[in-house]
Amino acid sequence: MGADVSTIQSALRETWTEAKIAEQLIQDNPVLSKIRQVKNTQMGEYALTPIHIGRNWGFSTTSSSGGTLNSAGNQSYAQAQWAYTNQHVQVKIQGSAIDQTKGDALSVASVVDEEVSGAVNDLNRNLNRQIFLDGTAQIAQCGTTSSSTTVQLNTTSGYNAIERGWLDVGAVVDIGTTASSATIASGVSITAVDLANSTITVSGSAITTTSSHYVTLKGARTTAPVSLEMNGLHNIVSTSATLGGLTTASYPAWVAANADSTSQALTLSLLYQQNQKIAQKAGATADYVVTGLKQQRKAYELLQTQVRYQSEAGGTGKVDSVIINGVELFAVPDCKNEDIFFLTAGDLLQVSAGDPYWQSKITGGETLAWVQGEDAYAGKITVRMNIGARRRNSHAKLSGLT
Repeated sequence: MGADVSTIQSALRETWTEAKIAEQLIQDNPVLSKIRQVKNTQMGEYALTPIHIGRNWGFSTTSSSGGTLNSAGNQSYAQAQWAYTNQHVQVKIQGSAIDQTKGDALSVASVVDEEVSGAVNDLNRNLNRQIFLDGTAQIAQCGTTSSSTTVQLNTTSGYNAIERGWLDVGAVVDIGTTASSATIASGVSITAVDLANSTITVSGSAITTTSSHYVTLKGARTTAPVSLEMNGLHNIVSTSATLGGLTTASYPAWVAANADSTSQALTLSLLYQQNQKIAQKAGATADYVVTGLKQQRKAYELLQTQVRYQSEAGGTGKVDSVIINGVELFAVPDCKNEDIFFLTAGDLLQVSAGDPYWQSKITGGETLAWVQGEDAYAGKITVRMNIGARRRNSHAKLSGLT
């Protein structure tokens, strides 16, 4: 077995380098790849970036004979503070799977690649989930459940979470209030999901929930309460949420151009209005418009009566061809059904403490180590990062679309 373990390590070092993991997590992520990575001042667990909050009002007009000038001004800046979030995924390879390769290097590499590729993809999906939420780590709101292990979820947020696989069989979750995330259930496993009825079935004792309760992944919120997950587009593109430690009350310019949560059907006017509001504030329209598959389809249907499908060779249904003000309406399956985000990609920030890495970079030793008491070898991949913004008024959103 010693020779086979050596072959495992060799396969990992050659195939799953830190650069390869970073590429699959960041460059291959449809949203993160658009958000620029920034150099920042690092203070312990935080990244610090300057935020422009005011113009130079040292402006004067005088008569031809001159006059007293107004006091000199300057550009005003504040300092945003971004906490790194610690995202981990563990990789485990069964000893029996390695035994079956009989030490063949190519076979071992195939086993390793299958497990690591899947783990990195799962980590990517969790990062994507966080991007399209609101930074609270709350995945779904509960509905009314009366002493049962089948938990009713809100029919909107619960449906979204189940449909996108954010809540699925095997996930370990906490259920509780905003103030205390595990008061109803702590570390229970999801044993079944029902998309049609927006319910999950959990292990353990029967529980009772109301709309004041939320489902999070186990340990994703501390009792402070503080979310341990990344900021999401919902709290970045907001007119009220504190972001980067800066409140909208103290910094009135630190708000999105528009954040409309009205329950309404998508219209062409609504699409045009968002760019109008952004241009009014920022001087230019959005350069990245992202939505889910439902609203991408709805936008395409709005245009059906106005086109002849010449580019579709006599067919129809090419819903990924919608263009808004010269910008493609890009669809990501993890974006919720009700949302469209109008973004200026260069004004979003991706801060990180470095590339993703295997734990052996910190602890030394082998990348995969024997799991004591098990016929298995395991390792951990970590990425420390967050997303934020250098300005908010160049973004807008619609979040109540039907």
